[in-house]
Amino acid sequence: MFLGAHLSVAAGADVVVAAVGDTACDPNSLFFNNSFGLTANCRARSVGDAISADADVDAFLPLGDLQEDCGGYNAFVAAYDVAFGNLLGKTYPVPGNHEYKDEISEPNGTDCPAQLPSGQPPTAEGYFRYLQEARTAGSLPLDLPADATNPVKGFYTYNLGSWNIIAINTNDMCVSVKCRGPNASAIPAYKGSAQEQWLRSHLAANANRCVMAYMHYPRWSSNLAAANTATVDPTDSDVSPLVEGIWTDLYQGGAELLLSGHAHNYERFHPQNVTGSRDDTFGVRQFVVGTGGVNLEQNQPSIRNSAARMEPRRFGFLRLVLRDGNFSWAFKGIDGSTADTGNANCHGAPPAVTAPARGATIDTNTTFTVTARVTAPAASDRVDFYVGSNKVASAVKAAAECHTNILTDSLVFYTSPFCVYSASAIVRGQAGGPTTIRAVANSTDPATPTATTQTVIPVTLRNRFTGIASINVDTRAARQIAWSTVGSLREASYSQSRTRIAYAGPSGIVVADASGVNPRVLPGTAGARQPEWASADTRIVYLTTAGIFSVPVGGGTAKRLAAGQIANIDVSPSGGRVLYQLRASSGRSDILVVGVSGAGRRRVTRTPLVDEIQPTWRTATQIAFVKRAPKFVIYTMALRGGVQSRITSSTLNCQQPAFSPSGGRLACVTRVTATRSVVRVMTARGTSARVLAIGSPLPLEPTWASETTVAYTTN
Repeated sequence: MFLGAHLSVAAGADVVVAAVGDTACDPNSLFFNNSFGLTANCRARSVGDAISADADVDAFLPLGDLQEDCGGYNAFVAAYDVAFGNLLGKTYPVPGNHEYKDEISEPNGTDCPAQLPSGQPPTAEGYFRYLQEARTAGSLPLDLPADATNPVKGFYTYNLGSWNIIAINTNDMCVSVKCRGPNASAIPAYKGSAQEQWLRSHLAANANRCVMAYMHYPRWSSNLAAANTATVDPTDSDVSPLVEGIWTDLYQGGAELLLSGHAHNYERFHPQNVTGSRDDTFGVRQFVVGTGGVNLEQNQPSIRNSAARMEPRRFGFLRLVLRDGNFSWAFKGIDGSTADTGNANCHGAPPAVTAPARGATIDTNTTFTVTARVTAPAASDRVDFYVGSNKVASAVKAAAECHTNILTDSLVFYTSPFCVYSASAIVRGQAGGPTTIRAVANSTDPATPTATTQTVIPVTLRNRFTGIASINVDTRAARQIAWSTVGSLREASYSQSRTRIAYAGPSGIVVADASGVNPRVLPGTAGARQPEWASADTRIVYLTTAGIFSVPVGGGTAKRLAAGQIANIDVSPSGGRVLYQLRASSGRSDILVVGVSGAGRRRVTRTPLVDEIQPTWRTATQIAFVKRAPKFVIYTMALRGGVQSRITSSTLNCQQPAFSPSGGRLACVTRVTATRSVVRVMTARGTSARVLAIGSPLPLEPTWASETTVAYTTN
């Protein structure tokens, strides 16, 4: 045995790790030849020499089945020690299934332990005796935990640089040292093994940003899946359910890597979540490295998310460089070759959205609860919640909401320790339709400038009440201006100075600042609609069933300007005249104009058999309106009368026209269905039309807040 243990690498330094499993053949093997067997068998010594030749290797991780066939002590001395003994000072091992074999299951193995009385499972006595003697001789790393050589455990954790490393003992089908978790048992009352509880507790308390685990049995393997076709899931093998709980714990705890052996080949998988779906954000990346010297297996058809395998097959080891916040990998063959290189960043533990439920419908402009569960509470002190791209709430970690004691807290007896982050949220600025909700956890580690996000779930926004919103037509930035939970808000208009807004509400005309703050209802305007600013922003003109009225902005006596069956009104840019749509007794509609004093009323249009509706001002001397024949088309003409010019094509089917303050841009509405519409913007000539990306399924009644911003009614 090699003497001279080393100290672990200091925190923050780069660490080079060599890892491989399924290493030494039994000395009784026909191919043994002092571990220099035939090309396809017993090449442990070549692998050990290749690792030893890499002077940069800081740690060696044997991934189980260090010694076949039964892991007898004398076999360890004669085979494994010959091939890898000079690496003991860097060795952090885990046992495999062959270390737990006995003379009944492996009758031809060297120094196989006898079957224990009363059917007790084997204890890997050769493995632990070999390691204990190495520890006594001072050959093992000084920081190798005592549990590594404890026959009752064989699972432990330690740090290498800034990484936390977790060694898991899967032994022989998890019989001798239990390792099954609650997700892997068919027994409903099964609470998880002491090892699995220890793993969850450790992951919850772990402060290291990067975590790597290793164990003998893999969660996923193409070769093992092909060898066992009896499972329901064809990607599984007979050992997969045994370590399903461990895989879940590692995923929820933010582990980056899982290294395994057992299958005698090399295989790398894409990052995967608990169900085996690819997850490049928080998935665990698994390597199967059973190429340590025992005969190689023929590669079988790949299962899902298998990313790389060695073809032609070769003996060798996985070389990892663990850095602060990231890592790289490469497979190193005993022939000096390098294959399957790559690198990735650490991601940390994911927060999981638990409320609202997947597919839930959320009412906009009303309060709802958002909740996330973070499995590793040490990873964040705050969780932010987003609906789409809008941040809707934040929650900080509260001690009363953290459940970390898996032995006394019934809430975590069957699951991983966790903290709950809850907050009240309200969605504004998005008026409806499908979107997603996600939780973002900000690390307390100042070296992690970026946030981590997880569990993006689909939800549907529903606007049960109308409101007023606006959108910048150039930057597509939307915001909510006003909303109501007791009735509709609609028909917004801006003052000539663009500093104030008015809109119709359930209690009457509301006047507010342009941003929607400081709203107040004008007395005596209940039931009024279509407010417009007039007389240098000192008066509001509005429409009721009794006609058009004008009232001072500060309140006072209303004056009627016109009567009749009036449908739509619009005040001129100067605030001195009012266009309106009047329906005659014949049923046909024409456009008229009247002064804000009530004087000077005259008819602007009189087109036989055709309705002119929805009048609006383009400039102080030009107006626009809509005709339907049979689709909606916008026309313009001089206020004094004359030729009518078509602006929009019938294919746009545009109505509810509104011009920007300069008259250079036009907004209009196209009804797609009875419950869906779009707002279009274009030049004042009707060219370069495009649809605004508005979240509301039924935006109506556009008006210009400025030359670049359109306000509208959300439904």
